[in-house]
Amino acid sequence: MPKVRLLSLLGVALALLALASRGRPTFPRPEKLTLGYIPVAFLMHFAAADEKGWFRDDLGVQVEYVSFPTGAPLLQAVAAGQIDIAYIGVGPALTLAHRGVPYKIVAATARDGFGVVAASKFADIYTRNPTAGAFTEFQRQQGRNLKIASPPKGTNVDIILRLWLTRLGLNPERDVEIVRLAGEEKFIPALVSGAVDAFIFPEPHITLALRSDPKNKVIWWNQETFPNTVSTVVMVKQSLIDQYPEMMEKLVEIHLRANKLFKEDREYWARVTARMVGEERVPLDIVRQAISGPGANSVGNPRGAVDAIVLFDQFLVQDGTYPAAIRAETMFDFRFYDRVVLRRPELKDS
Repeated sequence: MPKVRLLSLLGVALALLALASRGRPTFPRPEKLTLGYIPVAFLMHFAAADEKGWFRDDLGVQVEYVSFPTGAPLLQAVAAGQIDIAYIGVGPALTLAHRGVPYKIVAATARDGFGVVAASKFADIYTRNPTAGAFTEFQRQQGRNLKIASPPKGTNVDIILRLWLTRLGLNPERDVEIVRLAGEEKFIPALVSGAVDAFIFPEPHITLALRSDPKNKVIWWNQETFPNTVSTVVMVKQSLIDQYPEMMEKLVEIHLRANKLFKEDREYWARVTARMVGEERVPLDIVRQAISGPGANSVGNPRGAVDAIVLFDQFLVQDGTYPAAIRAETMFDFRFYDRVVLRRPELKDS
């Protein structure tokens, strides 16, 4: 083979090798990570990263996804060390912190977005009189307390519900009957069947409940009483942070890229959510409507969650769940967010 031809082939081979390796991560990393999540609209950043190939190409790690029906079983899996990365609420995150489980919050996922959907009997009363008096009137008319469904105690939804009732001047243990449901798929059937009079949950289940019966109404969004509540976050094992800090920075960068993508392209956000939740359960048109409403506000800055943790923690100390509040900042590692937005200011979030 002529020398020129040999050099030409060698050059092509080297160019192809360089192209294949371009952008491939060189930092230390494990072969596999396990990511736990709840199938709701504002926890889908990881799904965008998966679909775009960012975990594979930019993180260089195989990611296994594990779905949980609510925050309570996800909390248990995290506490048992079965989950490396958790897309989780700050309520369960608080529980982990009080137990001394070594995880840190490295990013936020969403602001606000929890709504109370009520059947017409209570919705009509509350719409006329959005005070504690509505609950008293319902009790007088029906001869019983209002039944409102919520996930188990300690979850974001539970804490926000009890905060709202307390702010109205009600006793959550005496003036209503809170029906604890362990699976997100149980809320709408419970409302439709009349087993409960209302429920509190995030999207897309709110829109799905409104479609199931036009008489159902959203009577309260958490941002009406507790505005700018950043209450869902990304938590990571402390051992992974210690061992793989460069990978953690890239992980946060990927999350912030997904956050920016969701803000700029809500249609894409809807498609990703429908794929992960399952279109056979929640059709794409319903997810589109949910994403366009007040229940979908994507964020990334972990500092936004500090106030929610303080609010939740103070309430849980007052109700006797915890003996004393913790220092909220100890639950966070802000380094990775700060480094990413310094390099890539376009990813900075409020």
